This record gives sequence, structure tokens and C-alpha cells, in this order.
Amino acid sequence: MTEFDVVYVTTDRCHFCERGRAVLADLTDRYPLRIREVELASPEGFGIASRWQVPYPPIVLVDGVLAGYGRLSERSLDRFLATRTVPVAGGRA
Repeated sequence: MTEFDVVYVTTDRCHFCERGRAVLADLTDRYPLRIREVELASPEGFGIASRWQVPYPPIVLVDGVLAGYGRLSERSLDRFLATRTVPVAGGRA
């Protein structure tokens, strides 16, 4: 299985952002995630929100693709990641 590059766009005093950190932490038990947190107010964070037209944080990009925003669902992100796993030799993902 390859490692996923996750960009997590957050802002201060955001309860959805705190919950999202816990969701991503749980998913690291099942997927190799390299998570980089970006502040929404930064040029990069603002650019991501504008490009994807996301109304509020948090924003999750996986390998440059919008995977979720707002109140993150672990189930939804799990399904998103599962569809992107690359099988390795021997048929195991």
C-alpha cells in the first residue's frame, strides 16, 4: 500500500477541526497517512478553500483530491481511502 499525502486545512477555535483530527488519527491505524496541517488563513489554505469552493473548515485533501470538509465522517473518509489503495504483489492491499 502506498502512503497517502493528506493536507488538512484548519482554523483556530474550530470544533469540527478538533473532531477531524481525531478522525484522521483513527484512520492512521488502517492507512499510511502523511498528514500536513495548513491554516485556512494562510495563502495555501485560502487557495485550497477557493479552488474547491469549500464554505468552511476543516478541509481534507488526499493526494490533491477533495476528500471531505466540515463535520468529517470517518466512514466516508474510510471509503474514500479504500477506493484509492493500490494492491501490492500477492493480492493484498
